[in-house]
Amino acid sequence: MINAVAVLVSIALSMTSVDATPPAMQVIGPADDATVRTRVVTFWGVTEHGASVRSGPFLADTDPFGNWTIDLILATGQNGAVFTATDEAGNEKSVKIVVNREEPALPTPEAPEAANVVRTVSVVPVVKVVSVTTTTVLVPDPMPVVVATGVEQWRSLVEKHFAPSQVSTAMRVMACESLGIPDAKNPRSGAGGLFQHLPKYWASRAASAGYPGASIYDAEANIAAAAWLSSNHGWGHWTCY
Repeated sequence: MINAVAVLVSIALSMTSVDATPPAMQVIGPADDATVRTRVVTFWGVTEHGASVRSGPFLADTDPFGNWTIDLILATGQNGAVFTATDEAGNEKSVKIVVNREEPALPTPEAPEAANVVRTVSVVPVVKVVSVTTTTVLVPDPMPVVVATGVEQWRSLVEKHFAPSQVSTAMRVMACESLGIPDAKNPRSGAGGLFQHLPKYWASRAASAGYPGASIYDAEANIAAAAWLSSNHGWGHWTCY
């Protein structure tokens, strides 16, 4: 009778045991410290059956066998990407790799097809000569106006709020999170703005950064809040750094 009770208790305990084992997680490609030349890169790997995989706010496509893929946009230079697998019991395991992106080389101009081919080249003068009575004045041509786009349009604000040693990292994180679009919004999590702050944390972060009541889509407030957060709590709130 005592043995039967012990068996029943053992069965009951096994039925109520909680799965606390993290899921298997592997990034197969690209390899850690690989170099790529495309802006959009496909990452792939394998996890256990039934687990989901995400990188930051972005969810990977996972098949019934645990194979997963996800496309991420990389900034020029070094990119750190974190991939997290979550099993059905809520256990998680993260893997981080670094991928380096190089700009593709410019194409080499083609040589003329025949010796009798003549190409006309327009030469823009370096200076203009303007005659004023008997005095010759050299007036330089005006420099072209270059309008910054993407994340580069925010570089001056990033340099204003981040320490010089953190500017490059901040520009990479912004490129990964929003591509420099100030009103970017994640449809799943609701994260918004250049650094994709979550709405539930925004008010306190904005106030701590000196921008109380600012909109999450206010570019400078969003940048300042990211600078305050990274300065006080590190870069762990973002997966792309």
